[in-house]
Amino acid sequence: MKTITMVILLLGVLNGASAWVCYQHDVGSGSTTWQFCPSGSCFSVGASIIGIGDGQKGCADKVYPAICQNGNFEGLVSEHVCFCNSFLCNSSSLPSIFLPLLVLSYLLLKLM
Repeated sequence: MKTITMVILLLGVLNGASAWVCYQHDVGSGSTTWQFCPSGSCFSVGASIIGIGDGQKGCADKVYPAICQNGNFEGLVSEHVCFCNSFLCNSSSLPSIFLPLLVLSYLLLKLM
């Protein structure tokens, strides 16, 4: 039980760490990998026209504030440019998964 709690705590700490790892995806590539990121900022840029589009993800060249700008024109054309500064943050779902687990592991550790 303590091992599971420690693993969950470690994942939570990694989630809150600076973005020394980002997702890497190039336009037209069918795969997404991990990339070491010494700058601490990840980016995600993408666009679509009538639901057909692609994007690029990777490590930014320098540290940027966490910001996301979106544009949309009645479902025909959309675009986004996002910068973030936490572990594997240039994915839409990963950071939100680990935060509840961090709280749960803390409570389990206190109960033991």
